[in-house]
Amino acid sequence: MKTKLIAGCMAAVVAAGCLTYAAYDSGDVRAAYAATVDDLTITVYSDSATVAKCSPDAEGEVVIPSEYAGVPVTMIASGAFSGCEGITSVTVPDTIKSLPSGCFRNCTGLTSVKLPDTITSIPYSCFEGYRSLASINIPVGVKEIGWNAFEGCTALKELVIPYTVEEIGHYAFSGCSFDSVTIRNPYVYFDNFQANTIYGYPGSTAETYAKANGITFIALEGEPQVVTTTGTTTAPRYRETTTTNNYRPAATTTLKNSVQKSMLKYDVNGNGAVNIADAVLLARLVSEDSSAPYPKYGNPDVNSDGVLTVEDITIVLNALRPFSVQIGNAAAKPGAKVTVPVQIYGDKGTAGGQVYISYDSRLTPVSVTAGDAYAASIHSESAYYPIYIGWSTNDGMEQTAKDGAVLAYLEFTVDANIRQTEYLAVSVLNTAGQNSTRFSDSDGYVYSANCGSGFVTVIP
Repeated sequence: MKTKLIAGCMAAVVAAGCLTYAAYDSGDVRAAYAATVDDLTITVYSDSATVAKCSPDAEGEVVIPSEYAGVPVTMIASGAFSGCEGITSVTVPDTIKSLPSGCFRNCTGLTSVKLPDTITSIPYSCFEGYRSLASINIPVGVKEIGWNAFEGCTALKELVIPYTVEEIGHYAFSGCSFDSVTIRNPYVYFDNFQANTIYGYPGSTAETYAKANGITFIALEGEPQVVTTTGTTTAPRYRETTTTNNYRPAATTTLKNSVQKSMLKYDVNGNGAVNIADAVLLARLVSEDSSAPYPKYGNPDVNSDGVLTVEDITIVLNALRPFSVQIGNAAAKPGAKVTVPVQIYGDKGTAGGQVYISYDSRLTPVSVTAGDAYAASIHSESAYYPIYIGWSTNDGMEQTAKDGAVLAYLEFTVDANIRQTEYLAVSVLNTAGQNSTRFSDSDGYVYSANCGSGFVTVIP
C-alpha cells in the first residue's frame, strides 16, 4: 500500500518567532499545531515546512512532497522515520538540502531510497540498520558521509561514491559486504570497507586501501574530476610532475606547529606533514615503482622491520584516521536512569584534553565517571549545561587510547512524562565560537576532534 500524503489543516498563529501556518477548508477552524494526517506529521511555518514524524504503522512507499500547505518542504526532523519498519521506499524532494542524524535509523523493511542532488551530506547513523536496503544513490554534491551512516546495510551490494565526497566517517559502512565499490575521488580517506572489488583511479587512496587489504582493484579509465574551492574540477594532482625538492624537510619549529609530535613517525615523504600523500608514496615504493622518489629525510619503513611491505601502508592508513569523540547509544524507560558512554577513536597520543557535552532538555545529568581510555582523573561539571569533562595524564606524557575506549560515562535521569517513543540526542557541543574539544600532547601541540552524536531511545 502506498503511503498517502494528505494536506493537513491548521490555523495561523505566531509562535517562537515564526508564523505557523497550514491551509484549511472553507472556513473550518483548526488547531494551532501541526496536525497528524494519515502517516506524516508536517509542521508548517511561514515560509517552509518540516517533516516532523512518520507514523510507525506506515507501510509501503513514502514520497515526501516538495510543497505542503503552500510552502516548500525543506527539512526532515531528526529521527522522523526511525523505527518505521513497514515502509519500503522513500523519495526525498529537491527542496530538501540536508538530512538529520538518525533520520532513517532502523527502517528494517526499506529496500530503496532516492535522494536529490541538493543533498550535501549523509550524516551520522542516517541509514543505520537498513538490513533490506538493496539500492541507494549517493548524489553528486554530497561532500561528507558520516559515522555509521550505513552500518548494518547488509543487502547493499553495489555502491558508487561520487568525486564530490571529501570525507567518509569511521565505520560508515561497518557490517556491509559489497560485491563492488566505485570510488571516484582519488583522495578521500576511508576505512572498514569490505568488498570483493574496488574500482578507483591509479595512485588513489582506493588503490592503496585495496592493496593493503587484499581486495581486487580495477582502475577506472580517464581523468578523475576533483572539486576545488571555486567549485570547478581539475585533473588529479598526483599526475603532476614531482621532483625530490618536494620532499625537503621543514624546519623543526614548523614541524611542531604543523603536525602533532607523535605523528612524525608516519611522515613518509619527509615534508613535515602527515597526510594521504605519505600513504600514496609508500604504496608506490611497496609496488617497486621505479619512478617513485625515495625520500631523503622521510620515514618509509614505518614499523622499522627493515623492509617495506603492505603492513607499513596499513599502519600509515590507520594513523591517518581522524581523532574522534563518539557519543554512544542507550535505551531506557521514562523516569529511569541511563548511562551513555563517550568513546575515543583514532588517538595518536594525548596528554590531556577537554570536551563539552550538550544533551536533550528531557535528560537530567546525574554524574560523570572516568572510563578506561586514559590513566588519569576526570574533572567534570555535570550539574551545569553543558557537561564539562577535562583531564590530564598523571605523568604529563602522551597516552594512546585504543579504539572504542571510554573517556567517560554520563549518567542521566529520563523525563518521567514522556508518553511515546522518543530519541533524545546527546552530542558534543556545537555552538559558534565555542571550543567544544581541545586536546594536547606533551609538546604542547593542540588539536581538536571529529565528533559524533548519540541517542537515548526512550520507550514507554
